[in-house]
Amino acid sequence: MEFLRSIPGPTFLLIYAIWAIVAIIVTRRYVSGSDNSDNRRLEPTKLSPLQLAFLVGGIKNAVNVSIYKLWKAKNIEIVTENTKSLIKKTEVSAQNLDIGEQQILDALKEQPRTAHYFSLKNFKDSFERSIKSEVDKLISEKLIFEGENLKSALTNFRIGVLIMLIPAFLKMYLGIQNDKPVTFLFILVIFSLFFMLAIARPKKNFATAAGKKLVKDSKQRFDYLKHNATQTSGTDNDLLLIYGVAVFGFMSFSGAPELMQTFNTPVHTGTSTTSSDTTSGCSSGCSGGSSCSGGSSCSSGCGGCGGGD
Repeated sequence: MEFLRSIPGPTFLLIYAIWAIVAIIVTRRYVSGSDNSDNRRLEPTKLSPLQLAFLVGGIKNAVNVSIYKLWKAKNIEIVTENTKSLIKKTEVSAQNLDIGEQQILDALKEQPRTAHYFSLKNFKDSFERSIKSEVDKLISEKLIFEGENLKSALTNFRIGVLIMLIPAFLKMYLGIQNDKPVTFLFILVIFSLFFMLAIARPKKNFATAAGKKLVKDSKQRFDYLKHNATQTSGTDNDLLLIYGVAVFGFMSFSGAPELMQTFNTPVHTGTSTTSSDTTSGCSSGCSGGSSCSGGSSCSSGCGGCGGGD
């Protein structure tokens, strides 16, 4: 206590800023390693494309991969009605569908849908419930935070927060006791806590250290497909291409121009409508990847992402 009392306020602010940065980095490292997994490396193809897509980009990416697989098998097609691109179910017999693909086709039974429909929160929640068995495999392999993994990570996170805050709280206590100003230290504490929450806090279904390794391995494993996608043919190569789409998204491949246009082009809205299924293009138009950052709407006239992952 006397040591803290002897440190001048401005000097302590600098020391605490450095302390907080170190605490955030160390906490993030320990939280990421809270999966208690061994050092084995899982081969990416041991997961299904749907599972790998969920690991890489959450529910949004899993939906997109299911759409791509159906488009590749000609079970769906892109049509244009009133200048609006729609995803429509075809008459081609659907075979060997996984649960994600079946969920997409079920949504298209009654009518064609815009790309935006599949980014709506209600649909994504329903889709996530339907692929629970697929996600359970990721949990059992300790690739995402859930259950005991998440509890362990949260415990490490709370310890890190306490270690970061204790010196600041003691200094503020001493300052208040001796009628010293603590406003700047209080503001710095708020900022440090904000960054700790944003950077190190474990979240449900986020990749563990083992999951991040697998994602990195998958990007290296399938990187060649981005340059040779148009040359692939045959069942085995088609499957590998779907793995590539699961890792990089179909926007990285030149072989799906219809999907690229559908998910990239905002709808021309000439008249108002009460339907929630009226716009498209939010699949890749939002900042921050799978959800809008800070709750802002998407660019190019989109009405938002329709919920987070």
